[in-house]
Amino acid sequence: MLAIYLATIPFLYFCLDYLLGVKKDEQEPPFVTSKIPWAGHILRILKRKHINYYLSLSRKNPHSIFSLAAPRSRIYVVTKLDIVADILKKSKTIAVGPFFVSFVQRVFGFNDRAAAILSQEREGGKPDLFEELTKMLHAGLANGKQLDEAHAEFSKYMQSALNHLVSMKGCTKVTLMNWLRYEITIATSKAIWGTENPINNVKIVDAFFTLKSDIPALLINIFPALTARSAHRARLRLAHVFARYYATDGQTKAMQIVRDRYDVCISHNLTVEDIGFIEISTLYAAIVNLITAAFWTVVHIFEDDGLLAAVRKELAADEEGGGGAEREGHHEGQAGPLLQSIMKEVIRVYGSGSMTRYVKADTAISNPAAASSSDNTGDYVLKQGGLVEMPAEVFHTDIDIWGPDAEEFDPYRFYHHSHGLRRENGVESKVSPTAFRGWGAGATICPGRFLALRSIGSLVAMLVREFQIEKVMEGVKVGSMGNHGERSWGVQKGKAYDFIDVMRGPEGDVDVEISRRDK
Repeated sequence: MLAIYLATIPFLYFCLDYLLGVKKDEQEPPFVTSKIPWAGHILRILKRKHINYYLSLSRKNPHSIFSLAAPRSRIYVVTKLDIVADILKKSKTIAVGPFFVSFVQRVFGFNDRAAAILSQEREGGKPDLFEELTKMLHAGLANGKQLDEAHAEFSKYMQSALNHLVSMKGCTKVTLMNWLRYEITIATSKAIWGTENPINNVKIVDAFFTLKSDIPALLINIFPALTARSAHRARLRLAHVFARYYATDGQTKAMQIVRDRYDVCISHNLTVEDIGFIEISTLYAAIVNLITAAFWTVVHIFEDDGLLAAVRKELAADEEGGGGAEREGHHEGQAGPLLQSIMKEVIRVYGSGSMTRYVKADTAISNPAAASSSDNTGDYVLKQGGLVEMPAEVFHTDIDIWGPDAEEFDPYRFYHHSHGLRRENGVESKVSPTAFRGWGAGATICPGRFLALRSIGSLVAMLVREFQIEKVMEGVKVGSMGNHGERSWGVQKGKAYDFIDVMRGPEGDVDVEISRRDK
């Protein structure tokens, strides 16, 4: 009997390999093996989160691009910028495509009919509805009148929130990330959706972050009402408040871009219920990484006495007419060069997003090894149905690009040059303009990046000008240190928590006391 069981093992392996395995092409990028056949990489991705796993593999493998076998498919992980540039040029066959609509549908819950309308190809090469809505978002949130109005509304709300926070006692203790999470969510959503903003109380904000907390389970999408019950119920609640907002014409008092997108959706036979689910994704894109970036910007400035003084000096110079509107390309409400450098370095150091593309047809890409090879190495071929991942953190921690301090926070890295400076052995050199990928690139570049930078800049400017923030630890206040680079608050960078965050939050929150500053 044992012999019979043993004899069936090769047959079962053959069957599983036929059902789950991938036929590897010798022209594909080299495959990284896994101890567990067929699903080993997928299991590790789910356990460690995809960015953590890609970063770990990239440090162990010297390839500019490598392949991971997945059930009936493969994932291509890019680790060098020259490959990124080549892939972005081939957007007709390596594109965001139907994958992204399917991904967003799983997380935010709109039905198959809505997904089909969003992704339906149009005649004459016109973009599908999802791409059209994305382009409208880019146009509406570019620097201009709409952005100025949204930024003014955000700043007005945050100033009021800060005044209320310290008005009673002169100082208030808060958990910093939790406080920023609530206030920035309300401020940003009000700036976008107007005075009838449906995201208007703590229960709705909590529902959003309940959804966010269980995104991996929503992605698996196996009976989410049972396997991700809390997140599923939170998603329904958010969709309902958005649907009610549009059903009662709340959009008439919103940003023009909200009104325009609503009209386009209705003209394509999407219902207000469909739009309710779709708008959850807009909310996610608008606030999640803005909150995390604001947190790290506040922490780095207020824990470093020298940096805090330098930012205050810059703000004072702007108020006196020595900077601000005099700078070329400056927009009203935009941060000065030092604060801009700090914010960009925050995004570089804590950014953990990945530019994802779907291979619609077999596509040849350049093989950097070919130029130095004597064995006639040709181009790589990416196979139809594969996913391409280009993790920003891999590029942002590359010492060949940024220098030996690539993983360290340097608030002045982007101060003298907008693309950043590489420093090694006392020698400075400009970093490639393509090295910074904190906002993504191509079709998936973040449409809210201008609003995010201006929102963070205005919030931090308020805090720096008018308030003092000190960490509270076991009842004792910890102020800032004297020299740039010293981490007196000791807040540690956390892991990449879910599949669509592009910023690493802190490992735990931090208690702080906010008080009026004695000027």
